[in-house]
Amino acid sequence: MVLRVVSLLPSATDTVVALEKQLQLLAVGQSSAPKQRAFELVGCSHECDVESLDASHIPVLTSNRIGDSIPIEEIQNVFSASVAAIEEMQMLGAGLAMPLLQYGLSVYHLEKIDTLRELKPDVILTCLQTAHSCILEGELCACAFESVLGYEPRVVHCNGQTLDSIYDDMQRIADALDVSTTGQEIVASMKENFETARQVCQGRGHPNVACIQWPNPLMTCGAWVPEILEMIGARVVAGDEGPGGPIEPDAMATADTIVFALCGLGLDVSEKCARTVVSSSLSKKNTTSEELPQRRIAIMDGVRMLSRPGPLLQASWESLIEILYAEVQPFGNHRGIHWRYL
Repeated sequence: MVLRVVSLLPSATDTVVALEKQLQLLAVGQSSAPKQRAFELVGCSHECDVESLDASHIPVLTSNRIGDSIPIEEIQNVFSASVAAIEEMQMLGAGLAMPLLQYGLSVYHLEKIDTLRELKPDVILTCLQTAHSCILEGELCACAFESVLGYEPRVVHCNGQTLDSIYDDMQRIADALDVSTTGQEIVASMKENFETARQVCQGRGHPNVACIQWPNPLMTCGAWVPEILEMIGARVVAGDEGPGGPIEPDAMATADTIVFALCGLGLDVSEKCARTVVSSSLSKKNTTSEELPQRRIAIMDGVRMLSRPGPLLQASWESLIEILYAEVQPFGNHRGIHWRYL
């Protein structure tokens, strides 16, 4: 049986793409008749990249939870209100099955419930909505699915916060799609490539790096990003609350290199935001205009780089190495594609 898969998370779709590519490579040159596909991607989120699967026909099931017109400085407050609403719906139970799935099954708004029902997925890959440690899971999740779909599909909840837990998420996706061995091969390859990257960075100093994930309020990157930075030889510059928390402009200004990896924002929008931060923060009393050109400031594509915990982390750490150690170019050139200097 070919498993019907719906992915509501871009990083999970990246893993599906990587599994499909690896299976295709293994099939090349085999003299025996090709095996039946183990899985088929039949639905995805609006932010999933499916071009490499030649899957432009795949239905998109989600939309932006907060709309496209919210000013950047208001997005944090809107997300907080959305999370609080999810918690209230979860307390009311399966009687609100439809909105529970619409707002609790994904980080996005699952607006096409009827399409999901028609697709009859065997497996759903997602990051279940969390509200104050309360997740749509267990009996509540089962009741919601039973009420809306008439059955309970297999749900893979991806919420890795460290490299090891991200590798675990990738393997659990492969296991759910009945291609466990292929998942092991992909994870092993990523680990080997990262070890090669780590060794390349040895003996090249320890630059102080501030990696910014949001411009207003000014927030540093947390989760797996500080782990990656430290493993490639950088010292993480963060605020009083540590990585993933707010940072004052004066603290950011102590970094040798500042990387704007603004979650969910592409290069052009990120550059505008970075310029605003630089002009309003780094040009204050502790940093003169003459010092700014000497400070290395880079922008990364926050849609695909560092924000997607899956196979694309390899291009992410390679891009960071290019930014921090300009003399090292063992991986190809990601500049202009995944990152640029301000």
